Amino acid sequence: MNKQKLILVSVAFVFMAVSFYTGYRFGAWEADVAFPQPMELWVKETGLRIDIGTSPDVIRFPDGTWRMYYTVEEGIVSAISTNSMDWTKEGGFRLTADPKSKDQARIGSPDVFQIGKDKFRMIFEGMDEKQKEHKLFSAVSSDGITWTRESGVRLEDVSSAGHKLAAVPDVLTLPDGRLRMYYTDGYDIKTAVSKDQGYKWKKENMTGIKPPATDPSAMILSDGVFKMYYTISDSAAKPKNMRIVSANSEDGIHWNMDSGIRMRADQKTVLVMDPNVVQISLGKARMFYAQVESGSLTDPKDPPVVTIHSAGLELR
Repeated sequence: MNKQKLILVSVAFVFMAVSFYTGYRFGAWEADVAFPQPMELWVKETGLRIDIGTSPDVIRFPDGTWRMYYTVEEGIVSAISTNSMDWTKEGGFRLTADPKSKDQARIGSPDVFQIGKDKFRMIFEGMDEKQKEHKLFSAVSSDGITWTRESGVRLEDVSSAGHKLAAVPDVLTLPDGRLRMYYTDGYDIKTAVSKDQGYKWKKENMTGIKPPATDPSAMILSDGVFKMYYTISDSAAKPKNMRIVSANSEDGIHWNMDSGIRMRADQKTVLVMDPNVVQISLGKARMFYAQVESGSLTDPKDPPVVTIHSAGLELR
């Protein structure tokens, strides 16, 4: 694929190029593992994890194998790893866009979670060809490779500016077994909850995250506190100086923003986004994130070149 032709399908009229997964799961993946504190001192790791792509969603299968789902121009693809550092791209597409579709002419921002023995659900973003309307859809799989779309729309929303937009989903398993999905309307981060393993969703009223904010990646820490990593920018309409920050919450609904920046670009011309934090082992976490190497997020004549990187966190 020509790098210069990579279209960031999760970018609408604002900076929307992000996805994240709730994190590492053990055994049957019945619940998210709590992350130990603190989670502030991230160290960038050398090299690329993926040379072309965005919206990484990394999960670990029961056999110990890691799989990353991510977005390219034509749809959603995947890569596999035994150590979460060195990745081998898997052939074919997990899902492809349908140019004739009104709602899925472009797709991206996958988030995968297990809903039963040998059954997985993916929530993903679909949009019209002009990327004016974004909705959340779903697909199911028995092996994580072959996916079948489910009928209907899982979630749609309208932003404060009147745009029909629900994008960049991140699903977290709550202690009571329900699922909570964090998503963005292009300006605010919002939430919805599901009691039926992610098929039907009911919106909630979340507070505390100052807009413009997008790309949530949430988890529950060892002390029961919720932690969220997300992307902010100086401007939603003309994204620049994009960086990754964090917030904490006692209930996952009412948030307090943490001070400081968790991840920022090395150069002023490079943007970072799409945080996806997973626990690698006891005392170690890894953040996967996307980096815009060149191009523009808002100018279709100058499409961005996006790569996927990682940063590590040793908890002593």
